[in-house]
Amino acid sequence: MYYISGGFNLKRLTVSVILIFLYICLLSSCTFQNTTKNDEQILTISTNLKLETQYKLHTISTGNDSIIYKNKMTGYPTGEMDRNHSFLYFTTRDNSKYIQLFSLNLKTNEKKQLTSISQGIINVDTIRIDDNKKNIYMRIVQKNHRNFSLAKYNLKTNQLKIFNSQERNISIKTFDYISEKGEIFIVSNSETERYNLMEKSNLLQIELEPCNYTLSLLDDEGNKMRSIGNIKENIVNVSLSRDGKKALIEIDKGNPFKESTLKQTVFIKDFKSGSLSPIFSTPKGYNFIEQIQYSKDEEKIYFLAEDSKQKPLYSNGRKLRIKSIFSYNLTNKSISQVYKMNNGNVNNFIVLR
Repeated sequence: MYYISGGFNLKRLTVSVILIFLYICLLSSCTFQNTTKNDEQILTISTNLKLETQYKLHTISTGNDSIIYKNKMTGYPTGEMDRNHSFLYFTTRDNSKYIQLFSLNLKTNEKKQLTSISQGIINVDTIRIDDNKKNIYMRIVQKNHRNFSLAKYNLKTNQLKIFNSQERNISIKTFDYISEKGEIFIVSNSETERYNLMEKSNLLQIELEPCNYTLSLLDDEGNKMRSIGNIKENIVNVSLSRDGKKALIEIDKGNPFKESTLKQTVFIKDFKSGSLSPIFSTPKGYNFIEQIQYSKDEEKIYFLAEDSKQKPLYSNGRKLRIKSIFSYNLTNKSISQVYKMNNGNVNNFIVLR
């Protein structure tokens, strides 16, 4: 057995080892820090049983969450975040009782209202951001309009532009924006056609027919670049690829007034060939797929869904519909749970691409 003599100081040795380790990290740029920095993140928007909406930054690989903001739920909550994690953009009801767009400076906690009834807007929902040009694209409803329109808010000039503001028939069903290409992919329909189909369904007591949806690519000023085609199916949501050459399209088949008949299928639409190829349909044990989004590397598809295995939650004796975030791996066709809200429901999310 060997003994160490001469006033051995364990604390001093420990400090020396730590300093050497930190020096090596600086020389090697700390590979583990780079890995964490490049981890894919999503902004989750959830509501608990107390009707408090929480905006969280969720890191996929570690499962770590950080609460960014929370407020009382006043309507269907949506949100976005700049890629520097400096600002949160979200929707909530203002003093005029309309759902409007707000910004929150995450460094100073300064909150600012960006849209209002004075601009003719009575509702804002879907939000997409262009960090480079400092634009926010959003789906809105204008006062005295029954259709959804598309609008752009410039964060530098605080200027709002409503695309085709005089249009009262063509409505934006859903859209996605990719800043790499500066392109907007929209799904639109005729409100007159939708109303007539509802009247026909009620009068004849038959299943409601879907609208004839038009698919189009716009530039970042709202000008039509090209037509992608038409689909006479109930389109729920879309996600545009980063190269702007294809898009995910979710189609809901069945009677929207009979939930037991509903089945969602996710397709890939190739813009060049025009092909519409199915990827996967509602898997067994899951219900009501929505909010499909490409992952950052486009190797997975994230979506919201109900998991039949999840323990149900109740509020005032009423069973709640609880959704969590899942991913579909395009290579091995597997489904994994990405995020769930304990004692609450995930309303919305956005992949920070």
